[in-house]
Amino acid sequence: MALAGFAISSAAYAQAPSPALPAIEPAPLQADEVTVSPESAIYPPELVQAGVQGNTTITALLKPDGTTEQVSVKETSRSAKLDEIAVTIVKRLRYKARESASATPLTILVPVEFRKDTLAGLLQKTCADLNTDLAYFTATFPERRPSELKFFKLATGALYLAQVPADKIGFAKGLQGRYANTITGCAAQPGQKVFDVFRQASEPAPGK
Repeated sequence: MALAGFAISSAAYAQAPSPALPAIEPAPLQADEVTVSPESAIYPPELVQAGVQGNTTITALLKPDGTTEQVSVKETSRSAKLDEIAVTIVKRLRYKARESASATPLTILVPVEFRKDTLAGLLQKTCADLNTDLAYFTATFPERRPSELKFFKLATGALYLAQVPADKIGFAKGLQGRYANTITGCAAQPGQKVFDVFRQASEPAPGK
C-alpha cells in the first residue's frame, strides 16, 4: 500500500505543469541626444527669458517604419512645459526604417536637452540674464550647486581655449572659486557682460 501511494503521488507530481519563467524585457536602446536651443521655434521665448532649461529623458516605442508611439516622460526636467515639448519632439521624430518590417517595436530612450546658452551668444550674455538663470536653477534644483549651471561649463571651455593656461592643474583647481566670484560679481553688477566678469574673476592676482 505504501508503494502504491508513492506511485500515485509521484505520477501526480510528474503531471504538474512547470512554473513559468518571468519574461525578460530587453534593455531600452539609447538614442542620440536632441538639443533644443533658443534658435528653435519650439523653445518658447518666454521660457528662455525666464531661464527655464534642463534635460528630459523620453521613453518611446520605435516602430519598424521608424516612427514612434507610446511616447512618455521617463525622467523629468522639472518643468512641465519643457517635458511637454520634449514629448512633442519625440513624437515627430523619424528614424531610419528597420530592415524587418515585421519586427516588434523596440523601446528607446531619447534624451532631450533644452540648452539656453550657445557659444555664439556667450559674449553678449549679461549678468542680469545670468542672475535670472541662477534664480531658476537654484529654485528648481536645490540639491545642486549653482556652479553646475550649464553656462559655466560653456564659459570654462571658451576661456580655456582662449588662453590655454600653462598651469592646467591650477586652472582646474581654481574653477569653483572663479564660479563663486562670477556669481558674486554679477549679483553686484547686473549690467556687465558675464564673460567679462568671468574672465576677470579667472585672472590670477598680481604677483601670482
